[in-house]
Amino acid sequence: MSAAETAAMSDGKVTASEYKAGFLRYQSCMEKAGWEVLVSDNGGYLIEYSFPTAGTTDDTRCYGTEFGAIDDAWQLQNIDRSDTTNALRTCLADAGVTPGKTRAEIDSQLAAAGIKPQTCFPH
Repeated sequence: MSAAETAAMSDGKVTASEYKAGFLRYQSCMEKAGWEVLVSDNGGYLIEYSFPTAGTTDDTRCYGTEFGAIDDAWQLQNIDRSDTTNALRTCLADAGVTPGKTRAEIDSQLAAAGIKPQTCFPH
């Protein structure tokens, strides 16, 4: 973990600016290794990106040193906004259950209703 990532994680929470800065460090690391990181969406709460499969080794290194801990913490902090949580909300609503606000509430509601989460996703 780089000094910048360690500093971002020091208070146990990740801000939007720390998340974006971590991604930019990751992207810069990948570019220095010769790989282009394509950003498909930078407007939502998650940055959606891709890179060539051949860059997997460098991705592991760059992600691990510049962005991994920040990305994990950010996604956990924002789990209530995730696409997965939204799909589970829809599944509950379709079953006639008013979904809770948090992922924890939704998970409890799914269990109480006997709905297996994997049935909420199209194949």
